[in-house]
Amino acid sequence: MEKNEKELVIPENCLPVEYLIMGFTMYDILAIGICVVIGSVVALSLYHRTHNSMITFAVIFAVAIVAITLWRRDRFTENIFNKIWIAILYQKTQKNYLYEYVDTWDKEITYDVRYNTRK
Repeated sequence: MEKNEKELVIPENCLPVEYLIMGFTMYDILAIGICVVIGSVVALSLYHRTHNSMITFAVIFAVAIVAITLWRRDRFTENIFNKIWIAILYQKTQKNYLYEYVDTWDKEITYDVRYNTRK
C-alpha cells in the first residue's frame, strides 16, 4: 500500500453512539439510575413494613440487575426495548407469500414457455 492511500473502512449500518461505559450511553445510565431510585423507594417501604433488611437489599439488587439487562446495548446499538419495537413493527408488516399450487399426484405438468406458467 502506498503512503498516500488510507485503509478502507466500511462502516456498519449503525448510528454513531458515544458510550460512557461499554454498552451504556448517558441516557441508559440515567434510566438505570431512575429505576434504582424507584426500586430503593419500594424497598424502603417494604423495610418499614417487614423490618427485614434482606428483602430490602434483594429488591434493590433485583431492580438494578433487571434495569441493566433492559438498557444494555449490543453491538448493533439496540437494547431490549428497540428489539421489541422492531418485532412489533415486523408483526404489522404485510407478508405476501407467492406460491403456485402443484398437484403432487399429477404425473404430467406442462408449462407455457412464453409466460413461465402452467397450462
